[in-house]
Amino acid sequence: MERYNKVVLYDGECGFCSFWVQWLLNMDKQNTLKFASLQGEYGQSFLKNKGLNITDFDTIYFIKDNEYFYEKSTAIIQIVNSLGGIFKLIVLLYIIPRFIRDAVYMVISKNRKKLINNNCLFPTPKQRQQFID
Repeated sequence: MERYNKVVLYDGECGFCSFWVQWLLNMDKQNTLKFASLQGEYGQSFLKNKGLNITDFDTIYFIKDNEYFYEKSTAIIQIVNSLGGIFKLIVLLYIIPRFIRDAVYMVISKNRKKLINNNCLFPTPKQRQQFID
């Protein structure tokens, strides 16, 4: 797997996920985030290398420095925190115990296709450079 500093792995077939990837692309003023779908080559390689389920796409992952990875609510906090500025305040969510944050995350994740069903991701040519595959 190629090395990247900050990679967001998301469900590439989910409109809700695509909506939030587009939001991240717009907020990432330094273009530091890279994106790959869990269904793609990079995402599948990551899942296999970590011994994770290669067919369950209910979890978002954030790979940092090609070494550490976060999942579910912790991934969300780390991703948004990496945007810098006012977004760093999201770390305040760490006061909520992880099992509660992850339970809320899973409720949203299980219902995400009902929340936003059809949302196609249309990155600009510049934003396309932030996609791994």
